[in-house]
Amino acid sequence: MNWPMMSGWLFLTLLIIFALMLVFFFKQKTNKKLNQSSVFKILDESYAKGEITYQEYQIRKNNLKK
Repeated sequence: MNWPMMSGWLFLTLLIIFALMLVFFFKQKTNKKLNQSSVFKILDESYAKGEITYQEYQIRKNNLKK
């Protein structure tokens, strides 16, 4: 067996797996931010339509920030 050649394949495989994990991690983080901004948008719209009072708006907004 040629160990240096095999370790090269192992390194390349681990590098690809690491890159895929990074992509997955950042995609999840981005999706969470998008979901959070849409929740705030819905809350803002509810307040603008007069469906909730200012106090309710502030309470819900503070709860969402936690």
